[in-house]
Amino acid sequence: LLVGCGGGGGESSTDSSSSSKYSVTAIDGYLQNAEVWLDLNENFELDVNEPNTLSGEGGIANLEIGDLANPEQYPVVVRAIAGQTEDEGQGLVTTGYVMSAPAGETAVTPLSTLVHVILKRNQDDTDAPEEVAQKKQSAITQVSVQLGIESDDVLGDFIKSDAKDVIFAAENIVSAKVLPANPRDLLSITDSTQAEADKFIQQTSVITREIKNVVEEVNPDFN
Repeated sequence: LLVGCGGGGGESSTDSSSSSKYSVTAIDGYLQNAEVWLDLNENFELDVNEPNTLSGEGGIANLEIGDLANPEQYPVVVRAIAGQTEDEGQGLVTTGYVMSAPAGETAVTPLSTLVHVILKRNQDDTDAPEEVAQKKQSAITQVSVQLGIESDDVLGDFIKSDAKDVIFAAENIVSAKVLPANPRDLLSITDSTQAEADKFIQQTSVITREIKNVVEEVNPDFN
């Protein structure tokens, strides 16, 4: 685990090398050989018609989307597979877990997963796009406050931006093993009527409180 925290900005980015590719990045550290897919029906499962691939160096996954228009309208899911997926900074993953990112975000991280879970729990199928955007920003703010990091650093590639406090938070969320183990569990924790959802919120509240305490010790100017 990291012992120092610092500032730094991070933002999502799309690098489509052609009209038929959609590039996303799988990040705890950069994850190689993680399963990545575009979640077209938002059930978090990898279905037969959904663009998918394994991530490569730097965690980059280039999804073949064919003639699919506006891939940024769909969430992205990453599954780190025990014994197969490698964290470029920490080595082979020994316990599998699943992460996701809301539509429009191409950096899939532990923090984007928290934002996505909060958003899905509060989102309604009848929400207008501007309502979804407001709820997403509210989720970002909630995660920012929980972890004691700047809201601008919650989403994006925190390794590229060298946001050490965010790196610290992400690594601790994974090491605490609060992330869901499979896509079905991830779906369950987005449903506020499910017991698994409340358990996840309780667990992450405890973990994020401890992370925030460490971040604020090193970065007391955070407010």
